[in-house]
Amino acid sequence: GGLELADRWILSRYQATLAKAKTHLDAYETAAAAEALYAFLWDEFCAWHIELAKGRLLGPDGARKDAARTILVQVLVGTLKALHPLMPFVTEEIYASLKPYAGEAARFVLKGGYHALDCDWSDPEAEKEMALVMAAVTSIRSLRAQLRVPLDMKLAAVVEGPFAAKALTTHRAYVTLLAGLESLEPFSARPPQSATAVAEGVTFHIPLVGVIDFAKERERLGKELAKAEADIAKIEAKVKNPDFLARAPAGQIAEAKVQHEAACGRRVELRKTLADLS
Repeated sequence: GGLELADRWILSRYQATLAKAKTHLDAYETAAAAEALYAFLWDEFCAWHIELAKGRLLGPDGARKDAARTILVQVLVGTLKALHPLMPFVTEEIYASLKPYAGEAARFVLKGGYHALDCDWSDPEAEKEMALVMAAVTSIRSLRAQLRVPLDMKLAAVVEGPFAAKALTTHRAYVTLLAGLESLEPFSARPPQSATAVAEGVTFHIPLVGVIDFAKERERLGKELAKAEADIAKIEAKVKNPDFLARAPAGQIAEAKVQHEAACGRRVELRKTLADLS
């Protein structure tokens, strides 16, 4: 009952990942099992959960600190056990370091047994809510990267859209922490000279007065847009060339299409940001 959204989310993703990896291993699909565990550890546990746990680990609340530490250790130990058949030496080394904190008595990972979950941690609602938080943070970070605003420079933001009420209450701390915001307020009117970041139908308006040099940024983004346009033209000439389509391996054609999609996406983002700065 006392678990936070980030905890409920990671436990739900952890349970789903263990089940997926076990299904692959039972079918002798070791590469697919390794990929599922890698994606979970890297893209979810490290990239998001550890970052969100830092606030609690460094904070004054002892109970919240203990809860965060317990979940971090248990999820990591359980994932190490699942990874052990695929990476025996590395997992053994990390397991040995974690044992004193994890309540594990077994001498080796193998003796510790496959991690059995004590109850059903599946939580589709938590996964859905965290997906919104992650989309919001990713969108704001993407805008910051485009405008070269470092993450340690705190920004103000206002938010509008169907997710706004949640973003301002239960998820405000998550979004402000991970997106480098000093404040997140409800929308009344669009702030002057602001750029927008859009995620899942929700819009964040970020005032940029005193943050960037507008003329310099317009010039730089204009050059980036011209480069994106040139890239698109070059790729389109390639994929519309009958000789290329006839002779190139399927992998090369697929790669060209992916490059085209990425360049088009970049063009859309740059046009939007330039419009915001004009």
